[in-house]
Amino acid sequence: MRIPIAAGALLVTGSLLIGGSASAAGPAVTDITLPLSNTALYPTGSTTGILDPGWTNLNKPSRDAAITGGALRISNKSLFTFGSQLSTPALGQTAGEDGKGDVNTFDATFTVASATDAAQNGLNVEVAFDNGGMGRQGGLVSLLHKDGALLIGTFHIDPTVPLDTPNTAFEWQEHTIASVPADVAHTIRTVIRFEDGTLNDVVDVYVDGTLAYTGPTWEHLFWVKSQAGSQVDRLSFSAGKSINTDPATHGAPTFGNVPAAPATNGAGFLFSDVSYRSYERVVPAEPTLPPAPSTPTPDTGLGAPASGAPEQAITVTGEGFDAYETVQLTWFSTPVFGGWVQADAWGRVSATVTVPASLPVGAHTLQAQGVRSGRVATTAFTVVLPHTGASAESTLALSLGGVLLLTGGAIVGARALRRRRAAA
Repeated sequence: MRIPIAAGALLVTGSLLIGGSASAAGPAVTDITLPLSNTALYPTGSTTGILDPGWTNLNKPSRDAAITGGALRISNKSLFTFGSQLSTPALGQTAGEDGKGDVNTFDATFTVASATDAAQNGLNVEVAFDNGGMGRQGGLVSLLHKDGALLIGTFHIDPTVPLDTPNTAFEWQEHTIASVPADVAHTIRTVIRFEDGTLNDVVDVYVDGTLAYTGPTWEHLFWVKSQAGSQVDRLSFSAGKSINTDPATHGAPTFGNVPAAPATNGAGFLFSDVSYRSYERVVPAEPTLPPAPSTPTPDTGLGAPASGAPEQAITVTGEGFDAYETVQLTWFSTPVFGGWVQADAWGRVSATVTVPASLPVGAHTLQAQGVRSGRVATTAFTVVLPHTGASAESTLALSLGGVLLLTGGAIVGARALRRRRAAA
């Protein structure tokens, strides 16, 4: 059973302390302090390296990785073989969907800089979010020096790929999250939001404190491989070709198949201030509602029935929002909060919504507004009396008509009675 807490609070925290001290709140599962000297990670003859227990794949002396200046240095002088990534210790509780993970959110932050304080064209390292098996269930961030800049990117299989697609036929989609100067340090934060259900887990990537990307995890890949329900509890660092298909024909040509860069030997990226945590995300509280619809001219319309009774469930659809953004529903004229809906990879929303019991019979407006994009969609909606399908006006007209009919019938009856009496 999950116990919701505020999204900012921590249930479990892991911290990589590279030349620093722990400052994260909450009970720490592991605090790892790395040596501050330029000692190699893998001394000759060592099978455990010099990192604290809990790390995996430490006995790989062929890789170019070291502790230098209080940071973890990694280059792609040579490529890591699959499964040989350097993985941090696991958190004490995993993040995943209900029944698979202990909690539903994984949150990781690190600072990355160039070891030469300049661009190293061809330098590439991936930071993945998984459970130590290099499955990258939570997706990845690819860091690439190209044309004098640091490209921050990611890739995943096409969300429309059928679940019975062979591995060799995957179509990949890549995204350049940001292009930033390569000669200064940057902070990257990744928040992975697991949602119960199929193909709806979401990753948010922040660059230097600004949300730069929202998109899918690698959940779709694991559904295709019939391995749904994996968890995330650590970070993995790797330099290698992640895609075993031709990027020219199957996508991700920039980030998915980067070759080794021997010139980066002894240099590469410096990773510091690495921290990661897992916690239970709760549904946002009801927001402060505007007194009227946000715009008299909505950006687009909503699909919904024209009418319905209080407490009736209706289906609402819309499109044109940002991918995976949260959309707020509000009923007007007197504003009533309608709930939160998450857009899909194409910015579409589809949800079952209950007509509020407090809405009076008559004409209303249902509005959907993207929290990030601000995009607005509306539809007119008439609240009717239960089971009758009638609005207040039609009900009143029917009642008046009945009264008139009864009154007319009484008049006709009285006249007929008088005629019969006169004939007698």
